[in-house]
Amino acid sequence: MNQPKQYQLSMLSVDDDGELRELLHELICQMGHASVTAADGVDALEKMEEKQFDIVITDINMPRLNGVGLIKRITSDFSDTDVIAITGYQTEYNYTDIIALGASDFISKPINIDEFEAKIKRIVRERNMRF
Repeated sequence: MNQPKQYQLSMLSVDDDGELRELLHELICQMGHASVTAADGVDALEKMEEKQFDIVITDINMPRLNGVGLIKRITSDFSDTDVIAITGYQTEYNYTDIIALGASDFISKPINIDEFEAKIKRIVRERNMRF
């Protein structure tokens, strides 16, 4: 049985928490994808102007430009980029709100590594069907 070809994707992890950024970076690399990190939404947009990313994983609550603003910019200016939002503030933002903004998925903090990997794999499968 032929397996669909898996392409290495380029991912950008955006979070003001340096430890979480590093964890996401390591997980993405272990999954065989290219990984870049950014400290906030402004930093992320600067990197996105220089390089195309397939998936952006962003925290919601960050200084300068928060994840909501970043998701809005990505969906309007980088429409081929999928977004996974991460937040520890479920009372402020819920799954429906984040998906309505244009994100592909939502993960609650603290991050469950198996859930994170499953959501990345699902987006990779969907991207392979689209592109």
